Amino acid sequence: MSTLEDAVINHLKLLNSQSALIAQMYAEGHILRTEENAKALNQLLQNRAVRINPIVDNSFRLSPNLSKLLDEATHRSRNYGVSADFAEQMGRLSKLLDDYSHAYFDGRSDDAQILHGEIDVTLYEIAEEMNEFLLHVRTAAENNFGNVRTYKEKEKQNLHYLEQLERIVKALIQFDAVSLLEELAAPEREPLEALYRSHILDNLSRWRSATSDITHVLKMYLHKLRTVEPRARRIRALQLYLRRHPEYEVATPDEYPEIPEWAYQHEPMKIRLEPDLGRQEIRDSLVDVAMSIEKAIPVPTKARGAGKLVTEEAPKAALIKGSPLVVVSQRLLNEAARVTEQLSAAHYFAQAPETQVLDQESCLMCFLTLLEKQMKVNAKIIRRVAITQVARNSDDFLSGNVIIEDVLLCKR
Repeated sequence: MSTLEDAVINHLKLLNSQSALIAQMYAEGHILRTEENAKALNQLLQNRAVRINPIVDNSFRLSPNLSKLLDEATHRSRNYGVSADFAEQMGRLSKLLDDYSHAYFDGRSDDAQILHGEIDVTLYEIAEEMNEFLLHVRTAAENNFGNVRTYKEKEKQNLHYLEQLERIVKALIQFDAVSLLEELAAPEREPLEALYRSHILDNLSRWRSATSDITHVLKMYLHKLRTVEPRARRIRALQLYLRRHPEYEVATPDEYPEIPEWAYQHEPMKIRLEPDLGRQEIRDSLVDVAMSIEKAIPVPTKARGAGKLVTEEAPKAALIKGSPLVVVSQRLLNEAARVTEQLSAAHYFAQAPETQVLDQESCLMCFLTLLEKQMKVNAKIIRRVAITQVARNSDDFLSGNVIIEDVLLCKR
C-alpha cells in the first residue's frame, strides 16, 4: 500500500473516531474548547479538519472543505452556494496542456504521466461542478426557492441564478471553441483529447438542454413572482387592517350604489339547470319533449369488398449529386491526407473540371468556410491533414486585414 493511501486511511480513521464532535460542530456552527475535548480538537486541528474560530474566544469550527462535504451528505442547501465561474479552471487547464506538451517533447515520461492525471482530475472537477450547479438550480426552481420565505428574497435568488446561467452559456461556448479543439488536435495530445471528449464534449448537448429548460422555468417563475407579489402585499395590508379593526363588517351588495371594480376580478358563477326527475310535472314535460322528436331512419351501411393486390415496380434510385465545390473540396482533402507533398488549393480548383469555370476567389473563400466548419466539429479527415494558409500581405504587420490567396495541404 502506498504512502498516499496510508495517509488517506489514517485521516478517515481520525474523522470516524471523532464523529460525534464533528457532528456537534456542524450542527451548532462552533464548539468551545474544554478539558474533555482539548486532545481531540488538537488532533483535528493538526489534520486541518477544523479551524480556530476568531469570532468566539477559545472555540473551533469545521474547515470549509469538510463542511461542504457534509452539506452534500445531508443535502443541505445554502443561499448562493454554487457558482458558475469556470474561467479559473479553464485557465489552469490551458497551462497544464502546455506543461504536458513540454514534458512530452523533452522526453520526461514520468512528468507527462503525472500531468495526464492532473488534467484528468481537472476535467472531472469541471464536469462535476457543472452537474452540481445545474442540479442545485433545478431543485431550487422546482421547490420555488423554499429555503427563503419572502417574495423579495425569492426574486433576488431567481435573478442571481439567471445571471449565473448566462455565465454557463458563455462557458459552454468556450468548451467547444475552435481554438481549444485545435490545441487538443496536436498529435502528442491525443490521449488528452480522448479525456476532454469523455468528460466535456460528450455532455455538452445535455448541459445545453438543461440550461435552456432551467432558464425558461426561472423566467416563468420570476414573472409569476412579480405578478403575485403586489396582490400578496394588498392581502397582508387587509389582514393588518382587520386585526386593528375587529369590528369591521363587509357591506351587503344592496348597500353599494354601483358595482365596484373589485367585483369584476372573477367571472360570476354560471347557473346550470338540472331536471328533478322526482317531480311528476317535470317527468310529464320531458315525455312531451321526447314524443316531439322525429324518429331517425337508419341508413344501412355498404359492405366493402376485399381489394386486389397490384404489383408495381420499385422506383429507381435517384443519384443526388452534391455541389461541385463541395465535391472538389472533399476530393482535395482525401488526396492531401495521403501525400506528404503540399497541395495548392488554388491550383487544384483551377485545374478541376467542376470548378475551373467558377470564380476562383469565391471558390477559395468557400473552401476556407468549409475548413472552419470541419475544424469546429473535429472531423476525422481534418485531424489527418496539415493546413497552412498563405497570406498575400503577410509582410505588412500593420494591416488589419489578412488576405488569404492560397491554402497548402498535406498529410499530417
